[in-house]
Amino acid sequence: MDIDAFITAHRPVWDRLDHLVKHRSSLSGAEVDELVDLYQRVSTHLSIVRSSSSDAMLTGRLSALVARARSAVTGAHTPAWRELVRFFTVSFPVVAYRARWWWLGSAVAFTVVAWVMGAWVAANPDVQSSIASPDQITQLVEHDFSDYYSENPAASFAGHVWLNNAWVSAQVIIASVLLGLPIPYMLYMNAENVGVSGGLMASRDKLDIFFGLIMPHGLLELTAVFLAAAVGMRLGWAVVDPGPRRRTEALAEQGRAVMSVALGLVAVLFVSGLIEAFVTPSGLPTWARVGIGVLAEAAFLTYVIVFGRRALRQNETGDLERAPDVAPTA
Repeated sequence: MDIDAFITAHRPVWDRLDHLVKHRSSLSGAEVDELVDLYQRVSTHLSIVRSSSSDAMLTGRLSALVARARSAVTGAHTPAWRELVRFFTVSFPVVAYRARWWWLGSAVAFTVVAWVMGAWVAANPDVQSSIASPDQITQLVEHDFSDYYSENPAASFAGHVWLNNAWVSAQVIIASVLLGLPIPYMLYMNAENVGVSGGLMASRDKLDIFFGLIMPHGLLELTAVFLAAAVGMRLGWAVVDPGPRRRTEALAEQGRAVMSVALGLVAVLFVSGLIEAFVTPSGLPTWARVGIGVLAEAAFLTYVIVFGRRALRQNETGDLERAPDVAPTA
């Protein structure tokens, strides 16, 4: 191939494409069509040059031109930081807000089971003896329960707690694959564990220590678990009652919502882990430690309500933002 003749023959096309790319924000409809046509033609030119010539400068020039033209034709993607901002101001809070009644139902059911179980254990010595021996209960109440929060360095404990809490929530999220059917049982088992611990502490008049240690981090931690359970069960319900959508569409949308919550809860559980590692075992008075937990809980709920309600009013669903790449227009 005569490279000089090739350049002479096609330079006007390349120059025209370069001009259209530089002025892509003000193109008319006809110019947009021309841009797309020239992009395809110059892409072919680039393929010919790569296969028939060793001219590195020409190859580099055409590669850069085709890349810029491709960006103009397909559209620029939203910067990553905007996607991150949208996730925390729209996607995550609106999914959480839309699941609020499932969320509340999970919290109420958990609390009722935990209280009933705790009262039953506290009021029945026979039940206590079936759980552990008197010496073991004494060891738990007097030492083990409180020592758990301070026996390891705070930084490493925070990481351990974060991973553990994330795993608990992940199990709930994973259960959504089974249409959320195992989730009520998983909530029951966790409520039973909390109730038994509280009942044993109450049987030895240590209920103040129990709540003083569990509430600073437990409010936010359990709220995260309830939210994970809520969206998981909603996924299962989408199969039963998809509404005006087809079942596959409802299931896909709710599945993506579950993943949004899973990602958002990483941050929520990180905060909970920090509180459990640095606040719960601290020397602060009980009212101060519990107050920090209440403030964290209130801040999270306010965030979900404010941002979630606003996004819902704007008809946001929290699903993937459907903004397909398009050619620029005037």
